[in-house]
Amino acid sequence: MRAKWWCLSALTLAACEPRAGTVSAVSRGSSEAHAPALPATRVKPVAPPSGSAAEPLELGNTTSASARAIRYEAVEPTEDDPDGEKAGVFAKRGGSTFTVQEPWPSVRCLSVFLESDLDGDGLIDALIESSACSSYVPSTYFFVAGTMGDCFAAQELESGVNLTVETWRGRPTAVLESNNEGYNQDRPRSVTRWFAFQRGRAVVVDEQRAVEVGALANLRSEQFDFAKPDQEKVLLFDLDGDGKKDALAGTLWQRWGRIMWQVRFADGRVSDSGNSGGCKRLGVLAEKTMGYRDLVCDFDARIQWNGRSYVPRAPK
Repeated sequence: MRAKWWCLSALTLAACEPRAGTVSAVSRGSSEAHAPALPATRVKPVAPPSGSAAEPLELGNTTSASARAIRYEAVEPTEDDPDGEKAGVFAKRGGSTFTVQEPWPSVRCLSVFLESDLDGDGLIDALIESSACSSYVPSTYFFVAGTMGDCFAAQELESGVNLTVETWRGRPTAVLESNNEGYNQDRPRSVTRWFAFQRGRAVVVDEQRAVEVGALANLRSEQFDFAKPDQEKVLLFDLDGDGKKDALAGTLWQRWGRIMWQVRFADGRVSDSGNSGGCKRLGVLAEKTMGYRDLVCDFDARIQWNGRSYVPRAPK
């Protein structure tokens, strides 16, 4: 995780320093840190940090009558300001306006995701979203701590496909899901991090990574030649137990680095109903349904025989 602190001048540097007593980012799950519309099945939600159930959090803004109320505004470039010299994120407090200091990826497509007192110091904080103006690029999120000083600085959290805020142990906690979806053939990665807010900082308090279900054999996108997306790769395996090897055949979907696949049985039958999405990994499991081996897509998305074809198992 990278925390960036930027100030307008040396005179405001002290105001932008992390506050005394800031807790370093740690993982509660172990003694050390672990080394767009998605086209395929999603990883099932992971459990909240151990020790306490998480609940959705309803966060409201302070009233305008509060002397310590702070409001945040994201300003886009306009026709009169095409270069965005007056654009950015601004904090408004007591009739004064302050520029939130952060080298945003772009001053375009910034938005205020949430305003609330997240760290419990009586000042309104903000979560800022930078969408990069693209549905193909995950949003990046930033935390801005409210202050009575003149320097508002943003701390970068992570990029992710989904951010929610919930109550954990009586305090607001941001839950951010991240993955490596995109124009690549890398093995899928999915990580969920929980951020608590302490003394003006967002701190990682837990992290969970999706783990693959073990398979007897796998067909992976990394096995394909990226320069030859129409080239077919085949994994041979006896799926129906007739003693003859069937073919799990696929081609590469370049845009997402995923396999578009079908099952061709040794007796000539074909099942391609799994192609509503694609898989980075298509595996054969030891378990059977109606006498046919179950398949797995990516981490643990089960695909089962329904008597006519292979179809994704409905979420429980």
